[in-house]
Amino acid sequence: MKRGIISILAIMLILLALISVSSQSAKDKKDSLYFIRGDINIDGNVNINDALFLLGFFYSQHSNLVCEDAADVDDDGVVNMNDAVILLDYLFIGNIKEIPAPNSKDQIDLTEDNLKC
Repeated sequence: MKRGIISILAIMLILLALISVSSQSAKDKKDSLYFIRGDINIDGNVNINDALFLLGFFYSQHSNLVCEDAADVDDDGVVNMNDAVILLDYLFIGNIKEIPAPNSKDQIDLTEDNLKC
């Protein structure tokens, strides 16, 4: 368990170093019902760029979330650092096997929360 946490922290530190070279920008706001959870930069894919975008949101003033619901990776109704940790685990460690729905284009978010998209 400690090894997994240390691995996630190491990945986060590497990603923070890469944020300055990542110039991924979010597309225009998508339809409020349809999004892919974890696709934070709204490019249609869940990948390292989404983790970089979310970390950039937390650590810089120039990032804005186009879809807060997409950034709420654990679907708890709050966008926080835990979402970045879960996304990194999902992408690189494998303890998280699936991101909560909607995790594909054919699903909608049925969870009620105050997040905008």
